[in-house]
Amino acid sequence: MIRSTKPLNTRQLTTGLRARLGTSQQTPAEPRPSGSGGCHSSRRFVSEPSESRPRVPHGESGFAVLLIFLMAAAIALMLYMQLPRVAFEAQRDKEQLLIDRGEQYKRGIQMYFVQFKKYPSKLEDLENTNNKRYLRRRGIAVRI
Repeated sequence: MIRSTKPLNTRQLTTGLRARLGTSQQTPAEPRPSGSGGCHSSRRFVSEPSESRPRVPHGESGFAVLLIFLMAAAIALMLYMQLPRVAFEAQRDKEQLLIDRGEQYKRGIQMYFVQFKKYPSKLEDLENTNNKRYLRRRGIAVRI
């Protein structure tokens, strides 16, 4: 295919592109005042607004983002209000764990006393005496 070396003007280029893309005809906008600079032509072409994307008035932009920020702030405030309750429940869980471990030690010592009629001299006696365990495992220290 032989191409022409003659350059095309802007109108020929836009008309050719519109024909290839299948877009609607553009309507001329208001002419610019002289001396405004910018494009080579004094008239600019604006495409007609498409039906798929309606034009938003300038005064209504940003309300969706503002609504999202307000919702995030409300959620953060509610979480902040629940923080003391969560901390109190965590403290209560640690205390309950210590009580349960104390009950296990108590039960192990009682079983050891019934078997041998004496108290264990050290904690290792509860863990393994004559291949019998009176304590499942030694408790790990918990910080309160």
